Order: sequence, then C-alpha cells, then structure tokens
Amino acid sequence: MKAFVLPVGHSNPNMISRLLLPALLGVTMLFSGCLEEKDSITVYADGSGVLRIHKKFGEALSQMVSSNATPDKIQAAIDKSLYQDLALWSGVSAWTGCRASLDGKLVSFDAVAFFADVSGLKRTEGAKTQTFSWNKNSDGGFTLVWNNVDPSNQNPLDQPAAPPAQAQQMLAMMKGLKVDHELVLPGAVSTAVGAVAHNGRTATAELSDKNVADYFALLDNYRSRVDKGEIAKAQASSEVATKMKAMSLDLQVTCGPGDVGNEFSEFRKAFEAAKADYSATGTAQKIRDATKG
Repeated sequence: MKAFVLPVGHSNPNMISRLLLPALLGVTMLFSGCLEEKDSITVYADGSGVLRIHKKFGEALSQMVSSNATPDKIQAAIDKSLYQDLALWSGVSAWTGCRASLDGKLVSFDAVAFFADVSGLKRTEGAKTQTFSWNKNSDGGFTLVWNNVDPSNQNPLDQPAAPPAQAQQMLAMMKGLKVDHELVLPGAVSTAVGAVAHNGRTATAELSDKNVADYFALLDNYRSRVDKGEIAKAQASSEVATKMKAMSLDLQVTCGPGDVGNEFSEFRKAFEAAKADYSATGTAQKIRDATKG
C-alpha cells in the first residue's frame, strides 16, 4: 500500500519483517491491519485461466486515508494504491473489474486478471516473489505449483527476540488476519501439499492471526530450549524452517483428467471481453501511471 504513509509511533518495520514470515506477509499489510485477503486462481488444461483478488483492510488504514480528506481525494488515494498493487503482477493479459472502495470503515480491493499461461504469471514485491509452474501428467491430469519465495529470509533464531510488549503490539495489529490462496484445477484434486483443505477441483492454503501467534510461541520455545542446551541450534533451526514451510502458503496440487468444456468455452468468451474492457477503460495506463510515484 505505497500510497499511504504510516503515522509516527508504529513499530519498526525492519523488526517486523525479520520476525514475521516476510515472504508471506507484506509489512504494509501488517501495518494497515489487514483483515482478509483471498487470491483465487482457476487454471484450464491449456494453462490459461483467471486470477481473482480480494483484499479487505482494517480500520487503521481507513483512518489514515480518510482523516481530513475529501471523498474525492480518498477515492483517488485508494485507486492509486490498488493500481500499484496490480502492477506487482506480470504475465497478465487483461485486468478487469478493478475496484477500490471505502465501505463504512473498511477499505477493500477487488480485481480480476486473465492470463494465457499460468507458468508466466508472477508477483514481485521487492525481493519477494510468487511464481507458478504447470505440468501435464502421464495420466492426463495436471500438477500446479504455487511458490512464495524471499531469498532475503534469514534464520529467525539468529535474530533477537522482540521485547514482550512489542510482540504483543504486533500481534494486536494483526488481529483478524486471514489470507487464503485457492487453486481450482480442471480435474478433481488427488493430492494437495500445503493445503488446509481440498474438495472437488479446489485446494486452499490458509494463513491466519492464530498461525502468526503460534509462530511467536514456536520461536520462544526453541530459543529457550537452545539456551538451556536441550537442543542444538542447528537442529532447532532446521525444525523451525520445516514448520515455517508448513505456514508458507506454498501449494503443490495434482488433479486427474477433467471435462470442463462448457465452463472453458464461457471462460474464453469472458477472456475476450476482458481484453476489450482492458483497452476501453484505460486500465493498463492507470497501472502505469500509478507506478510513477
């Protein structure tokens, strides 16, 4: 949310980014009190598909953007921030349904992206990336991988523990956090590594405020055990990395063959309409303009 300036008095973002799964949670999401995010990707047999984005932010963000501002200025600010967010994605053929709104006390973003090849879809925010791979299997089914990568990640046990008051403040800021990554494949899902649930053609990974609280407790436990000599630091670090991986929102989902011919035909029509809308509404230009500062 680059368009919004954080008020003085918030916790050090570098401390948060070191401690709180930086590949998963943008610092700005934490500061804005993000309540929920859902990214849903539907992929068809040829690798084309649609990405649906929904984000709803907490009251802290609304207070920042609505204080002493006219409705027009508020709308312009959240519109720009939405388009800056969309600019982080590459491999998109057309964006449509782009909407930033202030509903009561909450700011929300909604947008739909159509893409020709999910393997070319990518989201880049600083060093953090979300990438995808798509492969056809010998049984006629498919495997889709959604990876969240941050090469700047450091071993959390090498970082100093946050003072208890600061840790509690950060957890309070994230109250209500819920992030879902959903994949919809062309056939029934047979395996879904990283998913909390799968049903039919759909598999979902989830990260919540409880997961983050558990993460704090996990680090405190391992630091205590290392200090007491109950476990070697190398082993503790390895176990923490494994448990962090389970919270990473990474997904590897395999499906069997499927028949979604009618749905695919409707998707192709919607794809063509989206490309026409993308041109007519000037959305591409709005995204370019938003990245100019």
